[in-house]
Amino acid sequence: MNQTQQPIPQPAGWNGSSLPSLSEKTPASRYILGLVGALLGAVIGCIPWFIVSTFMNYFVGLLGFVVGIASFFGYKLLKGPKKTVYAFGTILLCSALCVLLSGVVSYYVMTMNLLADELNVSYSECMELLRASGYTGPSFFMELLSTESEVLQEFVTNLALGLLFGGLGILCVRKPVAAYTMSGSAMPNAQGVPVQTGFDPNAAAAMPVQTPPMAYSQVQVPVNQVQGGFPPQAAAGQAEPVAQAMPAVSAEPVQQEPPRS
Repeated sequence: MNQTQQPIPQPAGWNGSSLPSLSEKTPASRYILGLVGALLGAVIGCIPWFIVSTFMNYFVGLLGFVVGIASFFGYKLLKGPKKTVYAFGTILLCSALCVLLSGVVSYYVMTMNLLADELNVSYSECMELLRASGYTGPSFFMELLSTESEVLQEFVTNLALGLLFGGLGILCVRKPVAAYTMSGSAMPNAQGVPVQTGFDPNAAAAMPVQTPPMAYSQVQVPVNQVQGGFPPQAAAGQAEPVAQAMPAVSAEPVQQEPPRS
């Protein structure tokens, strides 16, 4: 039997008025805050690297690992836009820039400290000696890199290690970045309409209930048509007494005939 399918009523609020719009634009201020946060985080991540290089005269490229992680936390702290491509690109750019800048400054300070130790003077006296020779600190550092191949090789190697470990730190925050940018976003369905989560009992009560088809166990078959079934009277509810249904049995003893000779 053909049944007319009635349209299912839509729950209240299905038009998406109370849901976040997929086309909602992110304010430009949030992009700026995200950039500033990522940059500040990367700068803070470079502080341990700079301290070790300056006060211990040891260039540690492994500390570049901290820069990418700190950059992500700065981006998240200032509530940067939840755009995966923008977030990852901003963190990558700020981390690489700070790693390069910190690597150059750290190696420069370390070189000047080693020069002061070699001349057995203080850092300020070393700068005065360089000025007396017609150099400044940066100019002497650049001439040292251009004339001494071993120093240049060491500088480039340490800087490349800093970038490598900084990239590893960025890779470690890849999943946290994706989790941050995907949190609170509306998931569209096949028609592009945001899917409304939650249960509306009023809408569920208004939905039409379709009667399921009759099962085979509910089909009634006359009992008298079944082979070996009960009598029709018993099936109709008119049960006969047991004494009438069973054959009569005599209570007298059965006489056995004598055997024939």
